[in-house]
Amino acid sequence: MREPISCIRWGILWILLDVRLGRFDILPDFAGYYLWTEALTEMGQEFPDVRRLRPFCRGLAVFSLIEWLFEIKISLLSLVLALVSLYVIYGLLTQVAAYAEKQGYEEARSLRQMRNLLAVYQVGMVMCYDWLKGGWATAAALGYVILQLRIFLHLSYVVEAEEKKEQEK
Repeated sequence: MREPISCIRWGILWILLDVRLGRFDILPDFAGYYLWTEALTEMGQEFPDVRRLRPFCRGLAVFSLIEWLFEIKISLLSLVLALVSLYVIYGLLTQVAAYAEKQGYEEARSLRQMRNLLAVYQVGMVMCYDWLKGGWATAAALGYVILQLRIFLHLSYVVEAEEKKEQEK
């Protein structure tokens, strides 16, 4: 499970962090969705429930590739993609937390808390997008980045624990 969790971890950075050089996104979302699709393929062997997320990841990868290539933003489509992405990341983090709990890792509880907080934060950002101006927008973006980095670190702890377990065998 170390490889799929590592793919999920790196996919989160590609998807959730929006790093731009001018109008060009240097961390395109479709690459992160591709990593998630690969992780889901491997995880599906151990966790059959996770297979239901693969078509969503593939669809998200295709639509985000189109958005990235043609620089189109359709408000309603972007909202739908954001909600589907939220569903997928919620499902992924749920499965990783369940696996971590099954293995006895203490990160399971933290991953569930971060998953719930991320869901609330993303919905809140969508609902309050027009109201966030100036300093509030900066504070919201900074809080979002910190939350993403915490999820990345918790996933990193699980990957490290898996590596230690493999080395002990």
